[in-house]
Amino acid sequence: MNDDFLSNLTFSNLLGSLWRQKFQALLFSLLMFGLILCALIVTPKKYESEGKLFVRLGRGGVTLDPTATTSETIMIQESRESEINSIIDFLRSRGVLDLVVNHPADPDDPESPTIGDRLLDSSSLQGWVPSVPNIFGGSGAEEFADGKTYEQLKKNDRAIEALYSSLTVKAPRKASSISIACRTEAPLLSQRAVEVLMNTYIEQHVKARQTDGSFSFFEAQFEVQKELVSKASAELAEFKNKIGVMRIDSLRSATRSKIADTEMQLSIVNTKYAATKTRYDQISNILGQLPSQMVIEETEGAANQGSDLMRDRLYTLQLQEQELLARLNPSHPQVLAVREQLVEANRIMTSEKRDRTLVTKGVNKNFESLRLDLMNAKVQTAAAESEKVVLTEKLKQAKEEMVKINNNETRLAELQRYLNRAESNFQIYSEKREEARINLELDSKNISNVKIIQEPTLQVKHVSPRYKIILLASLFCSLMAGACLAVFLEQFDSKIRTASEVEDSLGIDVLTIVPSMSRRELSLSRQCNENSTIGIS
Repeated sequence: MNDDFLSNLTFSNLLGSLWRQKFQALLFSLLMFGLILCALIVTPKKYESEGKLFVRLGRGGVTLDPTATTSETIMIQESRESEINSIIDFLRSRGVLDLVVNHPADPDDPESPTIGDRLLDSSSLQGWVPSVPNIFGGSGAEEFADGKTYEQLKKNDRAIEALYSSLTVKAPRKASSISIACRTEAPLLSQRAVEVLMNTYIEQHVKARQTDGSFSFFEAQFEVQKELVSKASAELAEFKNKIGVMRIDSLRSATRSKIADTEMQLSIVNTKYAATKTRYDQISNILGQLPSQMVIEETEGAANQGSDLMRDRLYTLQLQEQELLARLNPSHPQVLAVREQLVEANRIMTSEKRDRTLVTKGVNKNFESLRLDLMNAKVQTAAAESEKVVLTEKLKQAKEEMVKINNNETRLAELQRYLNRAESNFQIYSEKREEARINLELDSKNISNVKIIQEPTLQVKHVSPRYKIILLASLFCSLMAGACLAVFLEQFDSKIRTASEVEDSLGIDVLTIVPSMSRRELSLSRQCNENSTIGIS
């Protein structure tokens, strides 16, 4: 093997190698090109059908299901890119593809073979899965929960894989459209597969966005809230009829004015009572100091009638003493008693004045006037006290009435809040019910924000294989493979052909080079040499 060939490889060496190995390289290139050409001939033609979906802002994109805002919520900003990616992922999902492959290939004949059968019949995938025993044991003829046998499930899986491998779903950057392309060996089959896929996805998209039982739920809640509103309205009306007022504000204002007037009157009465009580006390003090009578007339030198009577009594006792002495002894008790009376009468007579001052007394008019004022003050005080008691009771009743009004107002406000809350909930559920009904109607007609903007195309010109490109590429690859083969064979060639190779191999200098000659050139050279020899001789 020539180990230094690759290290000293140059363009001239490469050309020399190609020239020396031209037959082998050409044969290998032709063989390789022929194999590629045979493979190209047996490769089935693929026909592509393309459809486009447009994802606009609208239902399913920016609107919410009625059940999404029945409680506290947080704002979640979903980008358009995530929505597009979700749709692409959904389009390539196994569930959607399973529905597509089990759809009739002929739209006018429901009994026609399915799209999956057509894909397996027209592709090389049929038989790619070896016949293996049932994963659950048995012969494979048993039915599963969906009524399919194991062989049918294997066939369905092959059909899904065939559709998945022939399907292309993509979306341009910063665009709202999605391109769906399918390549099969039949143009109509490609078109039918794309058509069924888009229609199936729109149906599944609507089902995925909707909430099952939403309308029935809001319908039931609507009736419940309607009953609560009726009940709250009846309770509020009954309570208003019970308290006898329509508005608490006017009654409270009137009661507040009544309390203020009563307090003012009570303050005036208290002042009046304090004044009359003070007046009564002062008059009472003055009357206690004034006499009820006063001297009207005073006469000096008037006879003392008492002294005169006492003198007459003295004379009578003296006469009685003389009579007793005339009959009795001086030591007789009667005589002694009379004498004692005479002694006492003399003593009294001695202490009494014979002349005296005659004083005439009468009613004190000031006393009587003050007593009348005192009676008036007492009456006024009693009247003020009675009025005070009445006003105090009236104020107490007004305050109790205000407390009752406040309690009624609290109860009325509570009933009103209950009614307002019931009406608010009723309004919310009414709107939600209508939204759910609208969504149900829209869903029943498969109306969503995903719309088909390009129906699946029917392209009669195959898209693969691309003969011109493949032929040019295969020709280039074949030539390159031949060149590589020539270089590879040159490494196993140990012949020395040039002076430099001799010098490198033997380590000596080359003095001359004998050129290589073909047989014709050699015979011509010999003939020339012979002619020259004859001429010389």
